[in-house]
Amino acid sequence: MDIEYLKRCSQLCTECCSETCVFNPQGICMAPFLTGKKPGIHDDGCTDYCPKPLDGCELVRSCSEHELRSYEEDVREYISQFTDEELMEAYELDRTTLNSLAPRAAVLMRKYIDNDDSWTYHRDYAISEVVSEYKEDKDNG
Repeated sequence: MDIEYLKRCSQLCTECCSETCVFNPQGICMAPFLTGKKPGIHDDGCTDYCPKPLDGCELVRSCSEHELRSYEEDVREYISQFTDEELMEAYELDRTTLNSLAPRAAVLMRKYIDNDDSWTYHRDYAISEVVSEYKEDKDNG
């Protein structure tokens, strides 16, 4: 690795109070070493948040997987309420592509819900974020 890159990444690290994020080993966000950019910290949370795994806790893991499937179903049901034209107008993506992004939207929705109980807002916001990420990746790839 390039020393300049590591130096730049260390300058992007910031204080973090989330004890449940894998990027925060001791109160400092280390996500820049993986992403190469400043952490996406906003009023509604951090876009780089990644929950620590609960090692050895199968019951919690299976509950979390069930919960994520439930959120994914909610996202898909929400998408199904719109016509193709409405989806294209709102997200500039077709139904099939939006449905393929549902698992990622479910993960983001879960993260946002941890920060607030306004789940419908967070579902809509999570879908928009996933669409933005998809478009950015598509443009860069």
